Amino acid sequence: MLISYGCANSGRAPASRSAEKIDIIFDLDWTLVKQVDTPGISRTNFLEVNGEFYRLGDGAIDLLEYLFARSEVRVSFFSGGKFERNSKLLKKIKTKYGSAFDNAHKVLSYDDLLEVSTDVTLAFSERLKKDVSLVNKDLSRVLLIDDDKRFIVGDSQRKNLLWMGETYKHFEEFSDITNSSDVYSPKTETKWLFDRKKLYMIKDILSESLDDSDNFLERVGKESMKWNFLRNTPTLEQRQKFLKELGSNSCSGIMEIFLIPRRL
Repeated sequence: MLISYGCANSGRAPASRSAEKIDIIFDLDWTLVKQVDTPGISRTNFLEVNGEFYRLGDGAIDLLEYLFARSEVRVSFFSGGKFERNSKLLKKIKTKYGSAFDNAHKVLSYDDLLEVSTDVTLAFSERLKKDVSLVNKDLSRVLLIDDDKRFIVGDSQRKNLLWMGETYKHFEEFSDITNSSDVYSPKTETKWLFDRKKLYMIKDILSESLDDSDNFLERVGKESMKWNFLRNTPTLEQRQKFLKELGSNSCSGIMEIFLIPRRL
């Protein structure tokens, strides 16, 4: 039987790595949700946890449902908040597949952060890091989506970060901004729109990259370049290119929403 087994397997091709899981890890604050002082009038997309209010990002549910539906993807969450708060928040994010908490592979929190320094003069994300190997030891198949690139564990995990660029406070309308000198307030309507639509852009990046799962991280890096997160605004060349692609590109609807200001 042992000889027969060996012969039966000798002609088989090696198992494809595409059969392995890909892990997507989301930060929470300033990535999927933003804390606000009070809920909006309609309270749509607003969540309350422990007396604090959060605005769920535009496109967050669509993005999560897209990932939950993909059998090869595991979704985890890693926030510097306490587990008690994080779990309550995730239980209130409802999708057609159940809550974000119910669908999570792992929920990592403050106690899971890696301390690299005890120097209290350093920023929180410079002292404490998010080690993505806690979710998947195979670093070629795990991605952290975060607004703060300082959380990454050095050069060894730099490729594992999809940085969203700097993010701003939530404003339902651009006209709601009263303090333009605030560094956390967008200075132009274009930057405001760009910030509001980032999760749609993340979905586009992931949808293109997951179909090339054996080169997942490399594809993420390539696809993220077209969204210009570093400058937090599209270049003129990008605008022209995107407009030409409307109607034919897989993310045309996203780009139309992004490029054409409208009441949200």
